[in-house]
Amino acid sequence: MSLHAYKNSKLPLVLLYDSEYMIRSVFALLANQTAKASVMETAHLPTANNLCQTNAFELVIIGLGQEHEEKHFIELIRNGMTLTDKSVPIVVMTSAITEGLLYELKSLNVTDVLLKPTRIKTIHDVFLRNIDNNIASNMNGLEL
Repeated sequence: MSLHAYKNSKLPLVLLYDSEYMIRSVFALLANQTAKASVMETAHLPTANNLCQTNAFELVIIGLGQEHEEKHFIELIRNGMTLTDKSVPIVVMTSAITEGLLYELKSLNVTDVLLKPTRIKTIHDVFLRNIDNNIASNMNGLEL
């Protein structure tokens, strides 16, 4: 799907940043085929940052690397330094979790933490819950 098609889509826009190709491609295919969201995926943190500078995502899914440099990316979003709303739901996937990391992620208002390896169905279920909650909260502000 071209960038122009993403911008013209009425579907929620989701960013998926993770180094694992299979997670990105299978999830993006599933979300796009079920017409629940348009997914922009990348394996590179600078690209994820650039995408958030030019697109307003309604869900961000981030795979944490070993050094956790992605925490700064989450801080940029939460501090309103991107086009993406600072209250956007953020889901983090990580291969290891400590009490300290969990506390840091909670302080950054991360919505969900998934342990890797994780099943695509688990990611999809969390995605559906967050997209449905986001749509419902956006509709609460509309006058009918």
